[in-house]
Amino acid sequence: MNKNSDKIRRSGWAIALIVFVLAFVSFYYSSYFSAGYRGMLGYETKDTLAFFQSYFNSLRHGSTLYWDPIYLQYTPRVPQVPISSPVTIFFLSAFRLGLFSDIRGMMPLYLTVLALIQVGCAGTMFYFLRRVARFSLWPAVAGGLIYAYNHQTFAFGIRHGFERISAVLLAPLFIGAFFRLLESPAFSPRRRYFTVISGLLVGLALVGNGDVKPTVFFCLFLFFAAVFFRPFSGRNLTALAVVFLLAAGVFAVQGLPTVYSLPEQGRGHEPVEQIMEYSLSPGSLFLTHFWTGFTPRRDYHWENTAEFSMSMMPLVILGLFFIGRHRWRNIFLAALVFSLLWMMGNHLPTAPVQGWLMQLTALRHPNRMAMLLYFCYAFLAALGFQGLLKTGISRGPALGLFVIPAIMLGLRLSGAGEIPVPFIVFSFLSCLLLAGVSFRLLPAASVALVAGCFILERTTVSRPPEATTVTDPTAYYTFDEIYRHHPRVKAILADPDRGDYRALVAAREYPELFSHNLYLNAFTDGIRPIFAYFYIEEEFERVRAVRDVIFEDWSHPMWNLLNVKYFVDLEGYIELWGEDYVSREGLESLVRVDEHVRVNPRAEKELFIRYRREAVEDETEFLDDLRSRRADVLTTAYLDAVDPSIVLGPPEEAPPGEAALEVLDRKPDEITARVDLPRPAVLVFSEFWFWPWRVAVNGESRPLRRAYHMLQAVELDEGEHTVRFYFHSRHPAFLIPKAVSL
Repeated sequence: MNKNSDKIRRSGWAIALIVFVLAFVSFYYSSYFSAGYRGMLGYETKDTLAFFQSYFNSLRHGSTLYWDPIYLQYTPRVPQVPISSPVTIFFLSAFRLGLFSDIRGMMPLYLTVLALIQVGCAGTMFYFLRRVARFSLWPAVAGGLIYAYNHQTFAFGIRHGFERISAVLLAPLFIGAFFRLLESPAFSPRRRYFTVISGLLVGLALVGNGDVKPTVFFCLFLFFAAVFFRPFSGRNLTALAVVFLLAAGVFAVQGLPTVYSLPEQGRGHEPVEQIMEYSLSPGSLFLTHFWTGFTPRRDYHWENTAEFSMSMMPLVILGLFFIGRHRWRNIFLAALVFSLLWMMGNHLPTAPVQGWLMQLTALRHPNRMAMLLYFCYAFLAALGFQGLLKTGISRGPALGLFVIPAIMLGLRLSGAGEIPVPFIVFSFLSCLLLAGVSFRLLPAASVALVAGCFILERTTVSRPPEATTVTDPTAYYTFDEIYRHHPRVKAILADPDRGDYRALVAAREYPELFSHNLYLNAFTDGIRPIFAYFYIEEEFERVRAVRDVIFEDWSHPMWNLLNVKYFVDLEGYIELWGEDYVSREGLESLVRVDEHVRVNPRAEKELFIRYRREAVEDETEFLDDLRSRRADVLTTAYLDAVDPSIVLGPPEEAPPGEAALEVLDRKPDEITARVDLPRPAVLVFSEFWFWPWRVAVNGESRPLRRAYHMLQAVELDEGEHTVRFYFHSRHPAFLIPKAVSL
């Protein structure tokens, strides 16, 4: 008997895997099999690849990987997270082993891993429905398809790469473990076991993706499970608290560095109105189930929607008919209602409270809650399927389901929305199958054919990348289109000293080159961009304060101190935002090299010397002096504090050429130089000041001063010194979370 059960179980998994792989190939065909990976390389995937380019560069230099890799090459935002994602560690290990040498060589392995994760999402949901919820084979297969192959999961898979979708992969596992916990006797070893497993899986889901929001959404489901599980027990809430505590311990390795940085940066300071504007009105929420085109935010229509398969929706509706008999009815109904209300947010009386919660938790973009919604839909569809197999439905409800394709056809014929014809056709065929089963014209097992309707409804086999919404719907690139030298930076590339200076890439949203990240091609070309995220508003508050001052005047001397020599496409930046927003002041001070590049001939090297210093008593006053140019930054080092034991001597500036300064070694997270001073002076490093940075002089630690509100500096006596500025990655603040996590 046991052998037969094992054989049936194995055959069930084999059938499910075949269906899931067929769905993957059908849905992702135009992405994975396009020339030059064209269907894969949209905005966010380019972002992921730029991350890896940064990691590989750090490994080549032997640098720490604590830096937020976008901002290596001395333009960091914050060392936001250490490298903790298992998938990222896998790719870094493959790079160390020499399995590939660059990003292009990594692409086949990268796409293979992404495909395995995507299919794995269907597999973990299948496991939850089959083994935990105890559904039969085909209901569990249908639920797995719904969970893994919906519009928003596509978005997280294609647009965001492996990171966020890793949370989608793990969620059914930790939710399943938590249900096992709730069903276990109090104080039993089994209950303790599933408490630990739940905590570890939640922690792994938090660590495994670059954005914790997806995992947090599923953690809300755990809360509903603890509260609405029957019979209610306070021990369930205690168990949930233990699970979250364990998960927080695992997440500490990634989360604490971010917490350390929050006081210094502008992240999470968006006004509530800006956070809530992505909400869907009740009408839009209803209509976007049928087609993404009904979203009011077309700039985010790939995720600001609840678009869902209309071939599978009849099963979801039938699941609502059967849920009253299920032991988990209160849990799933609470999660379903909460998800829909959360997505409507700004259009409800509860908007102020919800906005406050979003701001407090940084859970921006309310419609990303659709991932939890799809989890509920997957369960309801499996329940509806199971109910059809066991008891069937009457003819009235079966005929009523035809209202779905009727609405879609009406919307298309009325011109209200260009709903794709396959959506309508296969929705109609799905309802026809269900009607055939209810009228006993077809055997109950025929419901399994709905899965085929679902796959054919969404297939991309016959469509080019541009004609499908499961991949990036805005712009496509081949690999060679992304990683190439662009004519706009040829003047910089021709400069043999370009590695010593930074560049401001001012053009925004030039899809043929930079997409929204701007730095990607510059970084791969060996150009060091500054203010790469200057319109995202998540950088250091101090950096932003100085940036706002110097953006008023392109001739401001702080540009010299910031090591900025090249300005790319200032005209495009000014024209795009208008002269009321962007100043033209000081443009004449820059030397035009070609139609794209202007050069600042006064830019200083990344290390420079000042023989005068002044302590900054009031930072607001200093910024005012900086704006009015009362602060003489070209001759004076303005420090947040001064070392009274070092006497700089007369206020006159030393004659040029007296000091010798030579860079001995440069890495993404440190720089070492030899300096020979004729008298005491201040050595300034044009890197953004942040507390984990340190400075050593002749091998001994020295106080690291904050200079000019945002840079680093050290005071030196006269004579020859070896000075090393470095990011202190072994600080206890970074080692402690690793220890806690382990």
